[in-house]
Amino acid sequence: MKRVIVALMSLAAIGPARAQPATVSGTAALSCRTTPDFVVVARNLPDEFGMELHARRRAGPDEAMPCAFAPKDGEFRLGGPEKPYVVEGMNGRFLAVTELIGVAGTLHVYDLSTGKAVVSEPLTEANQTKTAGNRVSFTARSGPGTAKTCPGLAAFKKQGGSGEIGVPSSVDLATGALTRNAKTVCTYAQ
Repeated sequence: MKRVIVALMSLAAIGPARAQPATVSGTAALSCRTTPDFVVVARNLPDEFGMELHARRRAGPDEAMPCAFAPKDGEFRLGGPEKPYVVEGMNGRFLAVTELIGVAGTLHVYDLSTGKAVVSEPLTEANQTKTAGNRVSFTARSGPGTAKTCPGLAAFKKQGGSGEIGVPSSVDLATGALTRNAKTVCTYAQ
């Protein structure tokens, strides 16, 4: 079983002119992503796959902030041993992450200025999330495959699995806009 690692970070801070990809720094156990308005600190979970995160607003674009996992009351927090995450990207005020709960996980894009998810999409087991520039591409799960919707279903069943219908999709990290392909795909699922 493949674990999906999708972390989408993105989108314009206070308009397109302020959207900037995050600068990444840190160590193998701790990493920080910094934009003019936010810092996101990600700490690897001990003996677990994934990480926990916290985000804080910067007082100004030149404010130096240490790359240390020291969340304070009121800061945006994600994850822990029972709910691991993987960071996919960050741009401006948007953070893209994959929540690693379930067979394939869920891709979330958070607006750090509000702490709310602007995109939450369940992923297919065969999902191959890719981040290139400001775009995160993934396959969103839309339901089980049937003989009519999944030409490879018989072969998948012979292998002990089933079929899963997915929708190739992407998020533009500079704007937060979600785009879905008109055609679906059918892939193997446990």
